[in-house]
Amino acid sequence: MHFPPYYRRPEWQRFFIGVLVGGLISYFVLIYMYGVMYEDLLAENYQLGEEIIDLRQQNKVLLESQEDQDTELAIEEIEITISNPDVLKNDSLLVSQLKTLIKEEISHLIGTDILIVSSNEELLISAIENKAFTVDNVTYHFSITRLIFAPKLGIVANASIAN
Repeated sequence: MHFPPYYRRPEWQRFFIGVLVGGLISYFVLIYMYGVMYEDLLAENYQLGEEIIDLRQQNKVLLESQEDQDTELAIEEIEITISNPDVLKNDSLLVSQLKTLIKEEISHLIGTDILIVSSNEELLISAIENKAFTVDNVTYHFSITRLIFAPKLGIVANASIAN
């Protein structure tokens, strides 16, 4: 059996080149779409994991402090806002990792009376400002611009790269 030599005709050559180029373009589009989807899933997974850790720690501290409920108001949650994420190149995963590191540094404040924490405001500020936080071999320092003492302790910080 003999196959006709279609590869010599220019129409068939253009067709085969078009199929090859179309296949390559569709492959690269598929790889790009997979990368974007995977990046979104990774960020969502990290955020949910962070939320689970915060809720477990908050639940543990609140259960321990439930016995001595005679105190006034206690800190129930810590919210950290980085006011200049452009220094961090608007990387949401990096911002959430840094927020988690700061929360871990001051997590012992959950369940503490607000009056006690507000009287030690300078100690809280220096605990965050004097610590260097390292993520992906880059060291970051923070300066506190605002503290909000309420059941939800609010901290607004400016980030700077130490290196």
